[in-house]
Amino acid sequence: MKMTIEIDRRLLRQAQKGLGMDTIKDTVEASLRTVIRQDQLQKLADALGTIPLDLTSEQLRQQRRNGPRMYPVDTSGWIHALRTATHPTSMHDSSR
Repeated sequence: MKMTIEIDRRLLRQAQKGLGMDTIKDTVEASLRTVIRQDQLQKLADALGTIPLDLTSEQLRQQRRNGPRMYPVDTSGWIHALRTATHPTSMHDSSR
């Protein structure tokens, strides 16, 4: 799709450098993909929620001193979130 837009030159140069892109089109498309990917990751993180740890302050201090240990965690919510998370099969434009 062709569009005419006004873009701040400094922002464009920074984005090109940060994304390693040479052209404006590639930079805009990579930027859009990055925003979409970040949104998808945030939605997945929100769906996964937090890990409930039933530890007292003293148990947490002891764990930090002794190193990590395995605690049983119900992952059924995580598995459901991963299975139902929506994501495009490809973020690339197939018309290229």
